[in-house]
Amino acid sequence: MIRRRAAQAPPSVDRDLVGEVTAEARARAGSWFPELDADGVDVRLLSSTARARCFLHRFELDDGRVRRPVMVKVRHSDPRLRRLDRFQGRPVLNPERTMSDEETARREYDGLCAIVDALGQPDDRFGLLRPLAWLPERSAIVMDVVDQPTLRQRLLETSRARRSRHPVMAESAWCNAGRWLRVFHDHPLGLDLPSRTSSRDQVVDLYQAYGEFLGQRTGAASSGVRLDHRRIDLIAQALPSELPLAPGHGDFVANNMFADPTGRVTGFDPLPRWRVPRYQDLGTLTVGIRVLPVQAATQGLALAQDDLARYETALWRGYFGSEPVPLAAVRAYQLLVLLDKWSDLVSKRIPHGVVRPRLHELRVQVASRHFRSEVNRLVTALTDS
Repeated sequence: MIRRRAAQAPPSVDRDLVGEVTAEARARAGSWFPELDADGVDVRLLSSTARARCFLHRFELDDGRVRRPVMVKVRHSDPRLRRLDRFQGRPVLNPERTMSDEETARREYDGLCAIVDALGQPDDRFGLLRPLAWLPERSAIVMDVVDQPTLRQRLLETSRARRSRHPVMAESAWCNAGRWLRVFHDHPLGLDLPSRTSSRDQVVDLYQAYGEFLGQRTGAASSGVRLDHRRIDLIAQALPSELPLAPGHGDFVANNMFADPTGRVTGFDPLPRWRVPRYQDLGTLTVGIRVLPVQAATQGLALAQDDLARYETALWRGYFGSEPVPLAAVRAYQLLVLLDKWSDLVSKRIPHGVVRPRLHELRVQVASRHFRSEVNRLVTALTDS
């Protein structure tokens, strides 16, 4: 697995976890990988990485002829490994999870199983990351390793900020990502998920809450952000009174989808906790690529705007297929996701050190100028057309 944040110091590995994974792998190696000799498999821990919400341990199964990797993802809730909110009670689209680590790992395992069930066999559009085992006492999942770059890595290869810039990405990866999401949304998960942000009125309330929060924390209200009550009311008319809902992926970002050179995609890291507007996952991916750190630091110059617009269009084409794209509604929800990401940016703090927190504050100030520009771009598209 490849995650979106830089690795922390490698965690100390629980010997009991290694022993449990080894026993599970030796017992099930033949079903996981039929090409392995199940009676002679050696299991080795190759590497360990700490992330904000999980530990990742890469193991290798070796029968002397064939080697196959597996990843063990262990959920944790260690607050020392993640950035904390400095402002309590800020508006959020996705509240911090309150499930236990075991429940969270189980929910992700169920999500991975649902993806495999929905997609069936891999084809030229979709790959599969198989969940191989569930270790409840360890809050852990054993899963396949996909040795491909993520969609985010593919995109960053096209950045003008790179010395060796690659050609523009093929649109097929984005179209396939849209189709993958539609399959995920339409598949019955068998989970009783509560609804979240299901009406236009709730969206309006969030617009106003984000506007007030950002105005207080960044001076956005007096610095050119075109988001007043009149425009909020006008933007909201793009949304139906009751929003179409689907099981939310939980973190549908470009770093949670692998993409091979042909545009074939493999989605992972599902954590369905609510039924959310279908536009939310679409907005999370498309807004995310427009506010990547390199894009924010260069004020939108690193990645060509025309290219990003084409990728958005391809994603929507993949998701909606022959249906008309509800463009205004999608953009209205993009605005909500953008405001949420901006609020998260200005709220997070680095808890340790002196220099790093100061550098973080400087980056936030620079990035906020880009966020402000993106907000105005969407507001203009929604109100001045």
